[in-house]
Amino acid sequence: FGSRPANFGSKVRDVSIMKREREWADDSVAKRFVADRGVPRTACVLKALCTESVTGLFLRDKASVKDEVQQEAGVKLVFSEKGDCFPNTQFRVLGIYGDDVSNIMRALEMIVSRIADLGEEESVRPPQPGCELLGKEPSEYVFRLCLSTRLARILIGARGANVQKLRKDTGAKVFIENESLIGHRYCRVIGRTETIVQCLEQIANLVQVENAGEDFQFYYGLLNFGQAAANGIPNEPDLGGGCVGFSSWQPGGEVPEAAALSEAVKGFPEGTTDLPYSITCKLPSAVVPALIGKSGEFVKTVEDLTSTSIEFSPPEQDSMRSMSVVGPLLHCYYAHVTMMKKVFETEAREQERQERARRQAEAAEAAAAEAAAAQAQAEAEAEAEAEAQAQAEAEAEAEYQQEEGVFDGAPAPAEELPTSSEDVLKKMLELQRQLDELRSKVK
Repeated sequence: FGSRPANFGSKVRDVSIMKREREWADDSVAKRFVADRGVPRTACVLKALCTESVTGLFLRDKASVKDEVQQEAGVKLVFSEKGDCFPNTQFRVLGIYGDDVSNIMRALEMIVSRIADLGEEESVRPPQPGCELLGKEPSEYVFRLCLSTRLARILIGARGANVQKLRKDTGAKVFIENESLIGHRYCRVIGRTETIVQCLEQIANLVQVENAGEDFQFYYGLLNFGQAAANGIPNEPDLGGGCVGFSSWQPGGEVPEAAALSEAVKGFPEGTTDLPYSITCKLPSAVVPALIGKSGEFVKTVEDLTSTSIEFSPPEQDSMRSMSVVGPLLHCYYAHVTMMKKVFETEAREQERQERARRQAEAAEAAAAEAAAAQAQAEAEAEAEAEAQAQAEAEAEAEYQQEEGVFDGAPAPAEELPTSSEDVLKKMLELQRQLDELRSKVK
């Protein structure tokens, strides 16, 4: 919100606009809405709008380019159905879904690079009017996306402060249409490829910070706008441009405590809510890296969004760290709630990761036990087979020995020897006779 504090109640919007917004919320469109088919469940999303040339590049050749981006960036790319375009345009919606902003950004870098390649071909094959990928200045390209109406207003900021700062910080030209179409606004980012990527990184971080509530779920799940209109989902009434404050804290919102807080602040002496206040709490050291974000992007986005300053103390002996939020009163509360939401999301993801690891370990242990049981059974079967083989061999050997006159390995009984002198003499004469017969045969 730049240097201006958030303003609540009638100071921001008149009663008639607030009434119309409540009517839109009471219509429960987000509550009744069911996400489009093929939309995955991830923590982050950004929706690009693709010309026919960009869509064709990603889907031709069996969607080889799409598969390449998905695999390298770790995202899921989902296009709206053929012929279903963002309202009043010829652009199909591309949902970029990932578990972290870094995955979304890697995909966006690859997409922007391919848009630049296609833009260079426009000198040979001019596109239809309004579908240009080349900007008016040299080396300028056009990236199109859509944001929810609420995100678009936050991106614009009070009197355009946020979008002006975004343009100044990144060098990109950012244009956001005033008309809301089924809860969305059409946006264009124009500049060199590197400036477009820098600008999209800040927008992606904004979407991640605001990824709660039915408004985000509606943004997350809607790709087929034509089908949504056919199903009777109405356009959100045009509530005017600019920043509308933190919608969850407005009277008539879904959080009674937040509405009560907003009402209570109205009783403060004028100007006192704009003074610097501080909220300090202790957090587990393990969650702080997620609150800071890659290169400090997350905490910086929250600071810019809420006009606060957020600092973390060094780790303490009990593995805790203090977080201090300093800024205007309601800004401090909003920044604190946003950071705590990130804490709960981080802890939920960690618990999910641990549960997944536990299930995998149990599955691996069960598989190992099953393999061990199978191995033991195989060894028992092999041992039984070996015993049967040995038994068969033993039986065959016994049968063979029986045929040869040998039993149980004992030699055949020897001829009985003579015992008396007369028997010995007879035996000697018999042997002499046999010897003489052999000699005669030899001769």
